[in-house]
Amino acid sequence: MLTIDRNKVILKAYHDGLMQKELAKFLNMTGVGVSKILRKLKVQP
Repeated sequence: MLTIDRNKVILKAYHDGLMQKELAKFLNMTGVGVSKILRKLKVQP
């Protein structure tokens, strides 16, 4: 999966109500990794 596509998936899923922990598990990432991406995209938890 391309980085841009991954970030779009994370952003949409987060706005749809998935928690960072759920996103991380689904994408085989760490919660910290998801958090860093959301922070980079300037998303406020």
